[in-house]
Amino acid sequence: MMLQDILKEYLDSDNKEERIPFLNENIRVSVPIVPQQKNKWEIIASPNRLSRSYDFESAEIMKIFLNESLDYQESVQHHGKFLVEHQKITIEIYTHDIEDVTEFDLEWAKMIDDIYEDVQFYVSRH
Repeated sequence: MMLQDILKEYLDSDNKEERIPFLNENIRVSVPIVPQQKNKWEIIASPNRLSRSYDFESAEIMKIFLNESLDYQESVQHHGKFLVEHQKITIEIYTHDIEDVTEFDLEWAKMIDDIYEDVQFYVSRH
């Protein structure tokens, strides 16, 4: 029996006493629960912009991340500022036309985070 059949039968029932046993049953759901990660991007003023730093174990890993990030920004034609210091990259992004953070900047930052996670995963497998 499918869940929608059980729910339909339960919801169509006029007898509330029939509903109670269903509510008392233990139902197990196997859904992975992933805690929400703290946003590591901060907002800096004058103009408002997002900023985040990434640390790397080696220059090679940093170059992979930098190349992937630059490819992404070219593909969406929205460009951030990248500052490279030894094995650390600091990135700032905002929409220059309005000198503020927009939804597009937030999406851009999320993609850069995803690229960072992908690079870390790739490196851990090789």
